[in-house]
Amino acid sequence: MGYTKTIHAVVRVREYLDEMVTGTGDLEWPSSDPRLAYWIREGIAAAGAKHIDLRDYATLSGKYILRSGEGKTIAELRNKLPLDELRARMTVKDAIDGASVIGAAMQYKRPEMFFPNAQLS
Repeated sequence: MGYTKTIHAVVRVREYLDEMVTGTGDLEWPSSDPRLAYWIREGIAAAGAKHIDLRDYATLSGKYILRSGEGKTIAELRNKLPLDELRARMTVKDAIDGASVIGAAMQYKRPEMFFPNAQLS
């Protein structure tokens, strides 16, 4: 089933599209209708098809992945760091001296660890 390319498809979900344009993280909207994700994708496709003044909306398909969940619609960023990369880095603010830095390094065993409050001199 193809998307409609009319301006009505954009107007119907414009408030969600505006939030996605200005958003910097994952977004979530409560919705009992699972078709909301489809309607948002349809609005993005319609904005890119014929309406030059709505080009900001057309780029959203490259920024977000839309999903329907139980009672909600989720827009997830496409360019999030993979979970393995997030787990590889760690900041330990509790380590304040050399012994606690060594203890934290032995306990957590991460490839990259940062100790912003450590006084090693």
